[in-house]
Amino acid sequence: MHTILHIGMPKTGTTTLQRTFSANSESLARYGICYPTQLTSSSINHRILAYCAKSLARYGICYPTQLTSSSINHRILAYCAMDPSSYPRHMRAFRDVEVSERLFTEFKERIASQLQAIDGVSALVLSAESLYTLIRKHKQQCYSSYINSLGDRLSVSAYLRSPAKFYLSLCQQKLKASQKISSIAPARYRQVIQSYQDTFPAAEISLVPFERQSLAGQDIVIDFCQRFLSDTRLEPSSLVRAGDSNVSLSAESMALSMLYRRVFWPDHDDIHMPGSKQIINLLRRADQRVGVSRPSLREEVRQEIEDLASKDLLWLRRKHGFVFEDIDYSQLRRPVVSPSVRRRPSLLSEVVDLDRSKILDIIDVLAATRFFRKSTARVDWLKMVRSLNVASI
Repeated sequence: MHTILHIGMPKTGTTTLQRTFSANSESLARYGICYPTQLTSSSINHRILAYCAKSLARYGICYPTQLTSSSINHRILAYCAMDPSSYPRHMRAFRDVEVSERLFTEFKERIASQLQAIDGVSALVLSAESLYTLIRKHKQQCYSSYINSLGDRLSVSAYLRSPAKFYLSLCQQKLKASQKISSIAPARYRQVIQSYQDTFPAAEISLVPFERQSLAGQDIVIDFCQRFLSDTRLEPSSLVRAGDSNVSLSAESMALSMLYRRVFWPDHDDIHMPGSKQIINLLRRADQRVGVSRPSLREEVRQEIEDLASKDLLWLRRKHGFVFEDIDYSQLRRPVVSPSVRRRPSLLSEVVDLDRSKILDIIDVLAATRFFRKSTARVDWLKMVRSLNVASI
């Protein structure tokens, strides 16, 4: 059996791929492809959660104590690559070692069960962008033993995004739940890829540039199927497509989201608050009404980010013949500061160009919505934002 371990990187269409494969798991099984789904835990006897639940129950509040791993991806596999204490933000609920161990045990049992249920299974697809990480040395044996036990052939696939585009996508994602701009730091390529080569020396390592115009059908699902599942006779066009939940905001809407959080949720940074999704959806609809363009980095920021990643970029070209179409390699320079030094811009206008007229147009659209009209505090916020100079955002 062919095991395809898809490790991301983040912001390369992984959620779209996972949603589509999860929604079509039964159809995939008919082609001999196993995409494990419904990887959930049973109730966890966690002392703190149980105590909180009992306390809240006295006030008529139900707080479920069932912790689950995502049903569309296989992120609990990160247990094989890193220590639970170092899990990323979206896995913070699993940082307790006992919780992670139990989830991973259930994960293995569920995969074994689903593989057994498919007649003539020829391919197993495991996907999680949480796996795009340096594999800790003390975890390598556990990781390789488990993955190699699943099949007789292994491919490790990673779609890679160029440094500047990756940074801009990170900013977009961060500002949905934060009032702070992402730090400028080099995108990691060599460290992650080398750790997979060391852990799985017999595996085929496939690195694909995430440039939509160069993907088959300009689509991540079609491209993945043609690259890694061509032996299964699967027709990607037959899959029911899941919607893309990671639609980009304009630079102006990014600014408004950041300013909104600073006023209404100043003490809840890096946390998705009740109502934060509604704000993002209102901004997306406003973008559509106003007709804004996609954000782009200021030229000096783009050059700074590419310079910080220059050693990794040159390593990718030398070692793997891998190049990004949007990078002029002749212009790469040694970074002025150490790549380990992170700089956090204080203003969004330092990072992207903002159009004040577009901000005002978006505010006009927001002001007409019931969500803003029914709240004096939100109306006052709109007035405050109208008065701001772009250079101060």
